[in-house]
Parts: sequence; structure tokens; C-alpha cells
Amino acid sequence: MSSGKERIHMFRKYAARKRIQSFWTDSVRFHGKPCSVLALGVRVCDTALRKLELSDPEPERLVCVSEYVGCCTDAVQVCLHCTAGKKHLLYYKTGRLIFTIYDLYSENSVRICAKPEISESLRDLQPEQVLSMPEDALFYFEEALPLAERTRKRVCRP
Repeated sequence: MSSGKERIHMFRKYAARKRIQSFWTDSVRFHGKPCSVLALGVRVCDTALRKLELSDPEPERLVCVSEYVGCCTDAVQVCLHCTAGKKHLLYYKTGRLIFTIYDLYSENSVRICAKPEISESLRDLQPEQVLSMPEDALFYFEEALPLAERTRKRVCRP
């Protein structure tokens, strides 16, 4: 017989897979085709929500600062409701696969960085591989700097 902790862990694992699959379906529909960089964006979104302890944030709650311009930001727009038009998706073009997500309500944040070996081999991986890899094989985390006051003033708020 499994313990209560094991059942909770199994439920969380199932819920995470279900959310990743839902995010993937919605992101591919928005983006137009599956690709490994889009899959990484889906994993960034799932990881951010888990770290921020959110299930499905309402629009205008989160701000994402992406240091990479590419397919992965389509997933951010769909799954985290962060769009450039509302200034909730900001680009600091360093070319690195790093995403900092800020929760404007709780003022929590998370900085998600793709591991160098993933960044180098991402285009050689299949989307299904990226979607099923363990989080610690994909990412490392850094401390997020506070959202600059100048930036905070530009963000449209409800």
C-alpha cells in the first residue's frame, strides 16, 4: 500500500504531465508547427507556474522578461498570458535561453535558465524529448533581480 506522500507525488506528476500536454497542444495551435524550441518554452511555462505556485494565472498577472527571441516566446504568450502589446512580454536580447517571470500580485519571481548543453543541442532534439526530460536536465535557476521601477511603471495593470 502506498503512503499519502507517494499518492500526492504521483498526483502532482500526473497533473504536471497533463498541464504540459495541454500547454503543448495550445502552443502548437498558436505557433503553427511543433518544434523543440517551442517545447522548451512550454517547459519554461510549466516550471514557472510550479515555482510560483500558480495553476492558471489570469491575464496581466505575470510579466516575462525573455533574453531569447524565438519560438519559445509563443508558448509564453499562450500559457502565461504575457504579450508584448500589454508590455507583459519584454525582450532583453542576449541570445541566451533565460526567462525571468514576475508575479505582479505576490511580487514573487523566478529566473529559469536553460543549461548550456541543452542550448547547444536543442535544435537536434525532438519536441517529445524536450517535453519528457526531467526539469533538472533542462534548467538551472538563478536569483531574479527585482523588476526595475521604470519597467514596472510601463507595464499595463488591471
